[in-house]
Amino acid sequence: MMETEGVKQLVTSGDRKFSNDCYLAFAHKYRVPVVGAVALGGGLSWMTDMVGNPFPHAYLPEPMLPLSTGMSFLQRMHNSLFGNFLRFYQQIYYLPSLDSVVRQHFNGPNVPPLADLERNTSLLLVNTHISIYYPRPLVPNIIEVGGMQIKPPKKLLQDLQKFMDDAKDGVIFFSLGSNIKCSDIPEKQKAAILSVFSKLKQNVLWKFDLESMSNQPANLKLSKWFPQNDLLNHKNMKSFIMHGGLMSIQESISDSVPLLGIPVFGDQNANLARAEADGFGMKLRVSELTEESFRRAVNKLLTNPKYKQNAEKRSVLFHDRPEKLMETAVHWTEYVIWHKGTYHMRSASLDLAWYQYLLLDVIVVLVVLLGALLLLSNLVFTPVITGALPSAAQTTLVRRVE
Repeated sequence: MMETEGVKQLVTSGDRKFSNDCYLAFAHKYRVPVVGAVALGGGLSWMTDMVGNPFPHAYLPEPMLPLSTGMSFLQRMHNSLFGNFLRFYQQIYYLPSLDSVVRQHFNGPNVPPLADLERNTSLLLVNTHISIYYPRPLVPNIIEVGGMQIKPPKKLLQDLQKFMDDAKDGVIFFSLGSNIKCSDIPEKQKAAILSVFSKLKQNVLWKFDLESMSNQPANLKLSKWFPQNDLLNHKNMKSFIMHGGLMSIQESISDSVPLLGIPVFGDQNANLARAEADGFGMKLRVSELTEESFRRAVNKLLTNPKYKQNAEKRSVLFHDRPEKLMETAVHWTEYVIWHKGTYHMRSASLDLAWYQYLLLDVIVVLVVLLGALLLLSNLVFTPVITGALPSAAQTTLVRRVE
């Protein structure tokens, strides 16, 4: 990225007042506050460390782990070790390696370390909301804008509108996002999926990177692209089969559509773990996908009313906000500009060493004081007690003390 012409101009220019680049070195160069945007639901623990936000691993799972809040001892240990490893990796390797890139392109050692610069972040816009994530503590300069990308639905093209309207038994939408090619699905599993679709009463829309396929059933329509948000909003949409991407889950909740997730990588497992815990979705691993398991999952989603009911409940929570999400994001971004940063909202935890934050220094002092008090008590009271006892008793007590 640093080699692109636009970024090179930002590095060398002296008259720019604003940059939307993610590199913190630009904020130092132009003396402007930083607004960060976190795409992962809730953000990894080291991301929220930028504004000193607590991340209690005892009940809050890292977004990359397929865990929920009710963790066992081993899960809590796994969660804590993984989160602290990420922090260690970021501070010891990741940021120092970026520092070398910054020094190379900014021509000198005058730019402070990125580990210091990130602690001056004014605001984090986080892609989540209480309706789709776990309750957790938030400092004032973390603002939840999960679902900000969702726009009011538009009218469908004529042929797609007819396909949806004529589906008296409803429609299933199948999409694995933009990073996964459905044509790369192993032939055995692809045949299993087609077999299940061919026996459904519902129509099926499949976002597929080929125009057609052999043995395509009559109720199946393929396309390289579909207007996902507009489709999910249609009254005949019954379920959404997807890959577990966070924004797709948000759009599904927004329109009260229950989902079946087939996770592939990244945070998709964790996103679907939350969907299962909240009762509006199911998860089916790729390794477990057979004709029987896929049919069972699809039919359960279509026939068990709890999934639709839970999706509707989550949708009400998702939309119950005091203002539109884009207005929220704009307001707080302008707030940072108006006040030249949000230093009045900055957490004092950012100025503490890790051992001070964990109160380890206080614990050590208390342990030393307690030990000294016990030792002093032993020195003071042992002679008094032994002096008041007969000689035989003194000998026995001394032996016991020894």
